[in-house]
Amino acid sequence: RAGAAQEDRRDLEEAADQRMRAEFVEEDLLLARQQLQLALAQQETAQVQAAERKVERAKKEVQEAKKEVEKAERKVERAKKEVQEAKKEVQEAKKEDSLGPQVTRWHLWRGAGRFNQQLRWRCSLQWPSSAWVLGTLRGLNFPDRPACF
Repeated sequence: RAGAAQEDRRDLEEAADQRMRAEFVEEDLLLARQQLQLALAQQETAQVQAAERKVERAKKEVQEAKKEVEKAERKVERAKKEVQEAKKEVQEAKKEDSLGPQVTRWHLWRGAGRFNQQLRWRCSLQWPSSAWVLGTLRGLNFPDRPACF
């Protein structure tokens, strides 16, 4: 009986040891599962953060592209305004051309009159009247032209 009792005790001790080991293994398994879940959560958060960074980069690129588009639109608007101004200038030039020869002739005649008056006033005492008349009418360059102008 003593031998059987000792064997029973040993069996009980071994069973208790195995239970303890099983509990430790279960605790280790639970810890490992928790660590795995934590690692997965960290990995997911890292992936989420990376995705958020990509989204932020994309937003910045979109903003930069919008700025470039706005700059291009401003350039187009400026070019349109310049084209409109050029068209207006062309139209004004056409109007001036339609009136231009008369206006230009009048201005030339008026300017020539003033110039002739100045020449008469400056040179009346220096040139004889016949040379003056020939010079103003024909526009000749006389070799003895005075140094007054």
